[in-house]
Amino acid sequence: MINEDDVNAYIAKQILALRRTMGITQAQLAEEVGVSTHQIQKYERGQNRVIAGRLMKFADAFEVSVLVFFPTRDHVTLELTPPTSMRFSRLLNRIAPEHHAELYAVLKALVKLSTGQHVEDNHA
Repeated sequence: MINEDDVNAYIAKQILALRRTMGITQAQLAEEVGVSTHQIQKYERGQNRVIAGRLMKFADAFEVSVLVFFPTRDHVTLELTPPTSMRFSRLLNRIAPEHHAELYAVLKALVKLSTGQHVEDNHA
């Protein structure tokens, strides 16, 4: 079972990874979220916990779901979401849902082209 300290450490690492992925400074993020640069440093080091309302501001600033900041219940290793996956997710969130089927078809074709493997449709 994941304890509270593990979740807080995970949140800190996600904030740092997202900021770096977006290529913004701590000062820019601080301004966006409404805190000091020093506070951003403390959040990223895990020295201060992030309250729920502020976590929503981080999600808005990064244009991601607040769920990005929480590991799954069975996620024992607390691995971070890879930055490339976060970038793809941010872009996907900007695409209207009615275009998701076409995008999925393009991604399947790219996987087949690059790996030679067919992607099975899994609607679970």
